[in-house]
Amino acid sequence: MDLMRVICIFLMVLVHVVATVNHDVPEQSLYWSILTSVQVAFHFPVPIFLMISGALFLNPERNINIKKLYTRNIVRMLSALIFWAFAYAGYRFVKEYYFDGFSIHEVMKNIYNGEFVFGHYHLWYLYVIIGLYMFVPVIRKITENKKTMEYFLLMAFIFCFVKNMLPIVPKIGYKVEMIVDKMQLEFVMGYTAYFVLGYYLHKFELTKKQKTRLYIAGLGCLVVSEILTIGVFAKNPARNEFFYNQLIATEFIISAAAFVWAKDFLSKFDENSKMVQMMLKIAPLTFGMYLVHDFFIIACNSFGFTAISFFPVIAAPVVTIAVFMCSLIATYLISKIPILNRYVM
Repeated sequence: MDLMRVICIFLMVLVHVVATVNHDVPEQSLYWSILTSVQVAFHFPVPIFLMISGALFLNPERNINIKKLYTRNIVRMLSALIFWAFAYAGYRFVKEYYFDGFSIHEVMKNIYNGEFVFGHYHLWYLYVIIGLYMFVPVIRKITENKKTMEYFLLMAFIFCFVKNMLPIVPKIGYKVEMIVDKMQLEFVMGYTAYFVLGYYLHKFELTKKQKTRLYIAGLGCLVVSEILTIGVFAKNPARNEFFYNQLIATEFIISAAAFVWAKDFLSKFDENSKMVQMMLKIAPLTFGMYLVHDFFIIACNSFGFTAISFFPVIAAPVVTIAVFMCSLIATYLISKIPILNRYVM
């Protein structure tokens, strides 16, 4: 799963590189279609990160108790959240006050309403991870039994992922969604399902027939998502980002298919090859790269080096590689500082 981490962090950087400029191009233009297609196609890295975490933390062979969760895992996530929220707030202060010409009042207001209180946009992931870690002892009770696990995943799929797709169903969608919401099934209405799904797919090997069906379903969901986003919903601002949601049925199926395919495909690589050895060295740094990468996206944007600097099919990968490498180097250097490596990376 280490190789999967490296690939996912690269794809996540690609999505963020594209997302920062997607609104700067006219809707339904060629550039918009390319950028939007990338965002829809590669929106699964965060679900897969959660699935990898679930595969590790829900493994009964791993000795985890409540004390260890709070004193080691949760403290680390919380300190990382606070540190990087302040770091991005400081970065924004310098940029807006010294370079963009904002008044001190405007800058402080923007920071207070954004980075300082909630953290930079991508730090939402840390809130999710902290919540999941808090419930690991409870979730482990569900994953003790295969049938119970399957029942939980079915309930989550229906009452969260399918329910969240109801708004695009004409006439009755919103009404059915309101009825389901009245049931207050909060426990199955979040990212917990990805956490459990990761452990399930890691522990239980699907048959060849099941994998084929999953791949076909995943590909079908991807095609439908692309067609609806770029075609049908393109003229509707309230709908053209609908398939960016990670808590809808299509994304759940796509993420499951991507996880299973990557697990099988990457297992075929020779562990002693230079490429694999290099990726294995990068893998422990992926969390830090997630935290720091947007500094470099902001910097690239400031210098006009973006996914639309030239043709996006070429520009987006080039900018992504630059941000990826800068994030890797920065994370490696920070990891050499013991206290930062322990608490904020």
